[in-house]
Amino acid sequence: MRLLLVGIGLSFVFAHPIGATTNITEDNVTSAPVLGKAFPIKISVPEVMSSSEVRSEATGGLLPSFAVACAPSPPRGLPFYDGGGWLSPIPISPADDNERVPSVAVDASGNIWVALLVDEESNSHIRIFRSTDRGLTWALVLGIYNSYGGPVGPPQMFIDPGPTPNIVYLAFASYWKDEKGLGHRGLEVASFASDRPSETFQSTWVSAEPDFDVSEIALSVERGRGSENKAFIPARATNRLSGIQYLWVFRGSRYAPWAKVLSVGGDRCYRGGPEIWSTDRATYLVFKANAENSLPEEAQRVHIFSTLNHGASWRAIYADIPYPVSELSVAGAQGRNEAVAFVALKYGRSDHDVYAFYTKDLGVTWGGYWMETGNEETRSPRVSPDGVQFDAGQSNVFYFTEYCDRENDSLGNIKFLMCPAEGVDKRSSWCLPDGLSLDSLVISNELLYGVEPAEGCLSLSSRSELSGSMPVVVWNTPYISHNSDVFFARPIAPVYVGAQEEDGVGGGLRVLFIPSLNAIRIEGEPPEGSYLHLYSVDGREVWTFGPLPRGKTTTMRLPYLPEGVYLWRLLGTGGRVSVIR
Repeated sequence: MRLLLVGIGLSFVFAHPIGATTNITEDNVTSAPVLGKAFPIKISVPEVMSSSEVRSEATGGLLPSFAVACAPSPPRGLPFYDGGGWLSPIPISPADDNERVPSVAVDASGNIWVALLVDEESNSHIRIFRSTDRGLTWALVLGIYNSYGGPVGPPQMFIDPGPTPNIVYLAFASYWKDEKGLGHRGLEVASFASDRPSETFQSTWVSAEPDFDVSEIALSVERGRGSENKAFIPARATNRLSGIQYLWVFRGSRYAPWAKVLSVGGDRCYRGGPEIWSTDRATYLVFKANAENSLPEEAQRVHIFSTLNHGASWRAIYADIPYPVSELSVAGAQGRNEAVAFVALKYGRSDHDVYAFYTKDLGVTWGGYWMETGNEETRSPRVSPDGVQFDAGQSNVFYFTEYCDRENDSLGNIKFLMCPAEGVDKRSSWCLPDGLSLDSLVISNELLYGVEPAEGCLSLSSRSELSGSMPVVVWNTPYISHNSDVFFARPIAPVYVGAQEEDGVGGGLRVLFIPSLNAIRIEGEPPEGSYLHLYSVDGREVWTFGPLPRGKTTTMRLPYLPEGVYLWRLLGTGGRVSVIR
C-alpha cells in the first residue's frame, strides 16, 4: 500500500476575448498542509497574450492527407459468448498488419467507429472501421494516407452528435515538407459525415509551423449546442531550434476556423500526454509535466484545466506527485457537474498504480483517492460516461477500464468497473453492477487476446441499447515476434439500465420498469383495490399483482418471464415492458 497525499491549489484564468490565447506560467509556488503533511502546491498565474499570437489554420501550399475509399470487409460469423457476460474478443480487421493505438466512438444511431494506426516503417497510415450491428461485424470505410509520403501519428476520434448526420472528427500528427524539402510534423484534422464518409471527407492543417513539431494529441467535442458544438484539440509542441516546449489547445470545427485558445509552457521542460473531455457544461483537460527537464518518463506533475465558457477562460490546478506519471484519462458527465481524471503512477518497474482525481462542482474544487494500490501491474486507465452519443441528456454512470496484470508475467487483461455519477467522490462507489453476469475482466484468454501495457493501447466509449447503456472497448494486443491486432468487446446485454417511465397512467401516478431489478415500481398512491395486470403480446395474462398496498411507492418483483415484450395495465391505461435475458 502506498500513501499519496495530494494537495491541490487552483486559480482562475480570467476571461479574455474569444480567440485570444491564454498563456499559463508556473512561477508562483506555495505550500499547503494536507492530512498533516506539507505538500507542494503549484498555482498557475494567468498571463493574457495579445490576439496577434493567435494562429488559425495553416495557409500556403500544404497538402493535407487524403482519404481512399475502401471496399467493405467481408462479414464474419457471429462469435461465441464467453468472458463472464462479455462478447468474446472480435478482431476489427482481417488484415495481417501491425495495427495499434485504436480509438473508438459511437454515433447517435448506435454505429460504432474505430480508427487505428497501421504501423509500417515506410507507409504508416490510418484505417477507419465501422460496425452497424453492435460490433459483431466490421467493415473498412476509409484509409488515410499522407500525401507527402511520410508517417502519420496515432489517430484520435470523437463524434459530434449535434448535426444530422453526425460529424466524425479525427485528429493526428502528420508529416509535411516545406519549400526547402525539409520534413516537419504538424497537426491535421479530418472530418466527414457519418452517413457518407468518402463523399464528405475533408482534411485541414490546424498547425503547420516550420519551427515546431507537434505530437501527443487528444480530441473532444462539445455537447448540447447542436450544430454549434466545437471541437478541442490539445497537442504538445516543441521548437525544433530551441527545444522550448508548449501544451497548445486549439478550438474549431468543420464549419469554423481553428484557433489556439490556450498555451502552457515556454521553457524546455516536458509537457505532454494530454487527454480532454467536453460536455454540455464544461471542457476538462489533463496532462503531465516534468518541472525539471524534458524527460517524459520522469514527469511527476499532473495538471487539470477546466473551462465553462468554451475555452474563453480556464481554471487551472496542478499537483506534484511522488511517483512518475505514465498514462492519464479524463471524462465529465453529460448534463451534470461531476468529472473524474485517472492517473497511472509508476511505483516500480512492473508495478503501476492508479490514482483518481474528482470534482463535483465543474472543476471549482478537486479531491482524490487511490483507485488501485496492489502489487499487480495496473495502468492505461480509461474512463467514459454513459450516453456519450447524445447531444443532450444526462449521464448516470461512469465506466472504467484498465490494463491489469495480476501475475506480473507481462500478460495483461482488461479490468472493468462502473460508478454512479454522483458517487465519484468515493472509491467504494466503483464496483460491478449487482445481479449481472459480468466478470471484472473482459478477456478470458490472455495468451490470445492479451492487452499491450502501453499508452494508447485501450480506448473506451459507451453505447445505448435496449433502453440501457453498455461500455464498448477496443485494444491492441502485444507484439514481440508477430504483428499487433486490434480487438473489440462489449457486454452481451446493457450493464446499466435506468428506470423507464411509461405514459398513460395519470392521476399523479408513475409506473416505471427497472430491468436491472426485474421489477415494476409504482410511484404515487393508487386507489384502494387496484390491480396491476401483465399480458403477453398475444393477449394472454401472465401475471397479476394486487390489490396494491396503500403507500406512495410500491415495488413489485416480476416472476421469471421469457425474453420479450409484455403489456401492463393499471386503472384502464398501460404501457409496455421489455424483458431482457
